Amino acid sequence: GTSTLNAGGNLAVSGSVATDLNTTTTGTGTTSFGTTSVTGNLGVTSAGAVGQTGALAVGGTASLSAGTNAVTLTNSANDFTGAVTAAGANISLADSNALVLGTLSATGTATLNAGGAVTQTGAIAASGLELLGTGPYTLTNAANDVSTLAANTLGAISYVDANAFGVGIVGPTTGITSNNSNVSLQSGGA
Repeated sequence: GTSTLNAGGNLAVSGSVATDLNTTTTGTGTTSFGTTSVTGNLGVTSAGAVGQTGALAVGGTASLSAGTNAVTLTNSANDFTGAVTAAGANISLADSNALVLGTLSATGTATLNAGGAVTQTGAIAASGLELLGTGPYTLTNAANDVSTLAANTLGAISYVDANAFGVGIVGPTTGITSNNSNVSLQSGGA
C-alpha cells in the first residue's frame, strides 16, 4: 500500500510509515521532515523547498522534487537504502553510509556527503558538484554534466562528464582533496 499526504501549504512530516509514502504540497508550500522512517519508497513533490529537522530513513527509493527551490537533506544520520532521485535549485544530500544516486538535476549546485561508497544509476546535471565525506565516489555515467567539480573526501574519486568541466570552488570546498586516494577525471564522456 501507499500512504499519501497532501497540503495546500507547508507540510511537516515525522514518524514511521510501514508502506510507501507520497507527499505533495501546492502553492508555495514547503516540505519538512522530522525524524522519519519510511519502509518502502518515498515520493516528494513540493511547491517549496524540501528540508529536514530530524534524520530520514528510506528503505526503498526516494524521489524528491522541489521545482525551482532547494532540496536540503543534510542530516548526517540519514539513511537512503535505494536510489535517490532529486530535482531542484540547489540539492544537498547526506547519508550515514553508502548512497546510490538516481538522476540529480540541479539548476544550481549539488552537494553530496556520504559515510560510504557513492554510486549512480542516473546522470547528474548541476552547475557545481561538491563531494564530501568518506566515499569512495564512483560517478562514471557518461551523461553527467557539471561545470565545476570540487571535493574533500577520504576515499577515491572517479568522475566522468559528457562535456568539459573545471576543478574549482563549489560551496566552501576548493579543488580536490582525497586523502592520498586515487582520483580519475574524464571529460567528453569517454
